[in-house]
Amino acid sequence: MKLTLIVVFMITAACGTYQFGKGLRTIPGGYDRVAVPMFVNKTKEVGIEPYFTEGLRTEFERSHTAAVTSLADAQLIIEGIITNVTYTPTIQLSGQSTGLTAPSSHLFVVPVPNGTPAQQTNPLPSTAVLNTQYQIMVNVKIIARKTSDQTVLWTSDFTSQRQYLAPLLGTPVINTAAPLYNQNSRIEVITTLAHDMMVEAHDRLTENF
Repeated sequence: MKLTLIVVFMITAACGTYQFGKGLRTIPGGYDRVAVPMFVNKTKEVGIEPYFTEGLRTEFERSHTAAVTSLADAQLIIEGIITNVTYTPTIQLSGQSTGLTAPSSHLFVVPVPNGTPAQQTNPLPSTAVLNTQYQIMVNVKIIARKTSDQTVLWTSDFTSQRQYLAPLLGTPVINTAAPLYNQNSRIEVITTLAHDMMVEAHDRLTENF
């Protein structure tokens, strides 16, 4: 009976350590007060830096590894730099695409003789190419620096990517010019990337110290 209780206790303790491992993490040097200033955005994608900044701050607040304070009170400054955002078309349609038809209200028809019904054709010019799906790739650099003498204690680069659909219209689909939709889609995907990347950054920064 006593041996059984010991085994159960050991299993429970192991599970607790696994489930709550984040609580045992520390940052370089064992510091417990950090500042996370607004990330530097070196890309042409305006206004995305708050998503990354708040994402990293939130991870520290959730883990209680260190308190997020002002620069004046911090022992460690964690700087973030968004170095690159790229958009790469991954799926395209062209005038030679099979199965692509114009919407019913904008049919392109080819008249034929002898009363044969008009044929619906691909609405794209032969030289046209439409991007229907993009891949966004984001690169971020994180630097942990001592406030006392500006010594860099830790630095790492992060890369993540995700796909999103371009504006679509038609049967089955035709790409359309919808700047607002496109911008909203970009921001939504970048917000998701920012969250995932800052979870990884926090975990990498606080492991094995």
